[in-house]
Amino acid sequence: MTPAFQDILLQLFDDVHQNPDSLPTVPSEEWDEGSTERQLLKSFRGMAEQVYERIHQLKQTEQQLREQEELYHSAFDATNDGLIIGDLDGTIVEVNPAASQMYGYSQAEMIELTGFHLIHPSSHSQLEELITHPPSSGTRTRLLALRKDGSTFHAEGYLSTFTYKGKPLLLSVGRDVTERVEAERQLREREEQYRSIFEATYDGINILDMDGFLVEVNPAFCHMFGYTREELIGKHVNVLAAPVDQHILIESLETLKAGRTSRRRSHEACGKMEPYSTWNHTALLSPMEATSICSPFPVISLHGSMPSSNCASVRSSIAASLKPRPMG
Repeated sequence: MTPAFQDILLQLFDDVHQNPDSLPTVPSEEWDEGSTERQLLKSFRGMAEQVYERIHQLKQTEQQLREQEELYHSAFDATNDGLIIGDLDGTIVEVNPAASQMYGYSQAEMIELTGFHLIHPSSHSQLEELITHPPSSGTRTRLLALRKDGSTFHAEGYLSTFTYKGKPLLLSVGRDVTERVEAERQLREREEQYRSIFEATYDGINILDMDGFLVEVNPAFCHMFGYTREELIGKHVNVLAAPVDQHILIESLETLKAGRTSRRRSHEACGKMEPYSTWNHTALLSPMEATSICSPFPVISLHGSMPSSNCASVRSSIAASLKPRPMG
């Protein structure tokens, strides 16, 4: 290999080193076909083209990764849910604006904390369990959270692990569900109130589906007709009406199905031991009034040997206790 050819190779390598984004001009045609110099230059050109293509692919990949990271970071900042990323030891490494607002800290302040600073001591054992045994997929949890000012709120979130730059991290996606928890508490109280009225009243109460089949009855209703609860559930309400008055029940159900105003009718009841008993007033509640109790669209009726004004009073009290409240 002549000194002149060595200089050419050194210059080509230097060109590639100085400007890897472009291919250097390889003067292989200046050498005779079949010569060693020409073969070496052709090999160099092939190698340079492969390096150039590889560098081009790497740059494309890097650009795509940057675009994806920008996209994910935009979503991270824009979501209304509080997002917290932490080490598996509980140290916070990143939070979004929604999380800092939820807990009353700045984003910089939160990064200096651990997850235990954000959780009420009564829920520390739950957090300890999650850190000790991190979930591999989304796990739903509800904790009593702690704000910077010391106030508490109910937080519900999903926890999962992921790997970023070879390091396992814990992602928490949470929101303040205090209003929902309070609504659930009020609902439980209303259900207890309903159950107390349902069990204690001297008037017979039954709940039907829209086809007229019994789905629930109270003790007074069972006593009135001489059946046990187990005997009544699943039966059609027509078995409790005298044959001559069964059309009244059918008409009442059809009225409610059509969405028209419910009505009270008097009919002759049919007990287990006494086929034809006394006359009773029946008040039917519309599906909208009773929808919080049973699905699909129950009909509630009140039975009792009493004036229609008393029946209306009982109906109003039951309807008031069943009236659904908006959920948080």
